[in-house]
Amino acid sequence: MTNILEDKVRQILEKPSYPGYYPEYPLRTGFIPLPADTTHLALPPRARKELYLHVPFCPSKCSYCSLYSIPLGKQELQQYVNALCKEISSFAKESPKFPCEAISFGGGTPTLLNVPQLDRLFSAISELTSESSPVSIETTPNQIDKEAIRFLVGRGLMRVSIGIQSFDR
Repeated sequence: MTNILEDKVRQILEKPSYPGYYPEYPLRTGFIPLPADTTHLALPPRARKELYLHVPFCPSKCSYCSLYSIPLGKQELQQYVNALCKEISSFAKESPKFPCEAISFGGGTPTLLNVPQLDRLFSAISELTSESSPVSIETTPNQIDKEAIRFLVGRGLMRVSIGIQSFDR
């Protein structure tokens, strides 16, 4: 059984499902041997630390997209929010002094999250951030509503990245 699993993983890594997409980052070819002393690679004490929350759901999988995303399932989205809140809570217990200075939501299409789901995530990350932490989010023109914008502005929204693939429709 182990050999079958190892073979399947090896096949996936050798030939990605989507051309131009690799199931790992950085790419295996990006790794280089490190010198014995790596202390100089640590973040400077005043470096800005950002919290990135990946929401991998989209209304559908676009043929041109090489990013990790999966078609939306309402139940899966709620399960993902539950798991993400649990993971954030666990991290907060382990790193109570983590000075997160900015919050970014990316994906997928994170604006598929409804206001109660966003509220749960903001409650979970409140232990890691301050109320003044700027927020950015990715969206598409047809996947954000006024209620969500109002909520996000109230939570510090400073930037919206709008992905537009075509102006034809």
